[in-house]
Amino acid sequence: MISVVRRTFIVFALVGALVGCSAPTDQYPKLSSDGLYFKVPRSWSEVPENVLATFEAKNTDQAALDRLAVVRWQAAYAPSRVSASQVFSAKPSDLPIVYIRVRDLYTDERDAVSLNTLRDAIFPITKWSADPTLAHFTSLLDEELSFKGGAGVHERYSFSQDSGALQVVDQSALLSPDRNTLYLLVVRCSESCFQKNQKAIEAISASLVVRGARG
Repeated sequence: MISVVRRTFIVFALVGALVGCSAPTDQYPKLSSDGLYFKVPRSWSEVPENVLATFEAKNTDQAALDRLAVVRWQAAYAPSRVSASQVFSAKPSDLPIVYIRVRDLYTDERDAVSLNTLRDAIFPITKWSADPTLAHFTSLLDEELSFKGGAGVHERYSFSQDSGALQVVDQSALLSPDRNTLYLLVVRCSESCFQKNQKAIEAISASLVVRGARG
């Protein structure tokens, strides 16, 4: 007969094994060639690269199509399924939307890029900073980032367009050391959504790593 002490030990050992083998809570999207990765909750849904590219290809703006032509990787994530149009919309979202984009730069872009152009990678926030009344703009965070594989800025700001609801954008924009590649990670949603999901959003933003191309 197995003693009570031994049975108790076996139970605790089994529980410990189950805990140790539990499924990871996060997924790690990555671009291995550039040593880039970040984390999002495993339960979140992905909008695949081909879906985003197909939607973007419908754009009639030639400059946007030119930029799409040099995109090396992009993907989006959200707590539930969202469409490509929701990913690229400038309207506030009721749930956090994460967007990662890696693209090469054209020669004229490489020559002109600066910390301010990185800040303006999505919205013209340097213009809004000069006149916050233009979009009810408020800067919440402005700091420089530096990794082995890239350097740039991390911005967090709130704004509204056409007197609509406020939204909060957390944006990291980095330039590779050779100035050939732009790395962009954006997490955005409405102000109320951000307040509810701030911890998760900040964890995603803080997890970004760019180690650079393997030599």
